[in-house]
Amino acid sequence: MVSVAALAEVSGTWIGKIQTDVSKFPEKYRAQVQAGLGKSKVSMTFKPNHTFTSVGSGPDGVSHVSAGTWTQKGNIVILVTKTFDGKPRAGDPPRNIVVGKGGKTLVMTMLTKSNSKEGTVVPPVNIVFSKKS
Repeated sequence: MVSVAALAEVSGTWIGKIQTDVSKFPEKYRAQVQAGLGKSKVSMTFKPNHTFTSVGSGPDGVSHVSAGTWTQKGNIVILVTKTFDGKPRAGDPPRNIVVGKGGKTLVMTMLTKSNSKEGTVVPPVNIVFSKKS
């Protein structure tokens, strides 16, 4: 059983910063990836009733909203997405977020697909969340 104190650390709104090792991308994409990282935004709100809402926008500025449920097991928060842009979402695997020491950060690692046409492998992307004050 997870203590109420541990759950209270997660509840609230968190602002994410997207991070990746740009040097691992093919050289011809590095400037584009770097510029895109600066334009992308993401926030996540965890409610005490174990629902969440995530709002994100990519370099194109188009916002998308995901919503679902969350549970916490130790320092892992498990997200199950139920809707994406208001439409039902089924079959997505749960996503894990690691609660950092002291509960001051949350880190979600997103593994990306390789570009098989070019034979390149895209490195993982981390979203590091800090609690909004």
